[in-house]
Amino acid sequence: MKNFKALSLCALLSLGFFSSVAYAEKLQDVASYPNWVKANLFAQDNPLNQYIGSASISDKHQFLYSEYIHYEDKLSPEKNAEKIALLRARMNAYSTLESLFLAKKARERLYKALKKENINAIFTIIDFLVSKSVAIETFVDKKENRVYVMTQFPHIEPSDLVNYFSSRGIKISKETAGSLSVILESLLLLS
Repeated sequence: MKNFKALSLCALLSLGFFSSVAYAEKLQDVASYPNWVKANLFAQDNPLNQYIGSASISDKHQFLYSEYIHYEDKLSPEKNAEKIALLRARMNAYSTLESLFLAKKARERLYKALKKENINAIFTIIDFLVSKSVAIETFVDKKENRVYVMTQFPHIEPSDLVNYFSSRGIKISKETAGSLSVILESLLLLS
């Protein structure tokens, strides 16, 4: 049952993201949208380090994700929608990072830095990056009742990698973490 719930959450999030992109495409000419929303939704060359998510603003009775995210009565409907948009942005980041890091060239660079071929280590790196993502922009479209959130990764410190891997029972040296940090920053265009 837990697996089914997790799969249904992923399906809901994916559908929500795709519908928000489809919805937003017809609004491409809306002048009130900030440039970061337009760049991340419509531009082909949007930054690899930025991920966007959106959610419709609704009250508690229409809260679509009530089984997955607690609706907080103390927060406004906009703030509750912001939590969903942040989750969608992180899911978008996870999906993009999977595609990027599992591509042969990137995967081989990561294996070389790790000094072993371990696909689980790559997923650990993706988990690490998504956990480090922070919301840097928020836009509330009151007219269309939507919230947009953009996440971004901070610079990757080797010590953070060592701590994260060791918390997962995987030992990596400071040297390996340093090499990995450089590769990740070049893959994500952080430097």
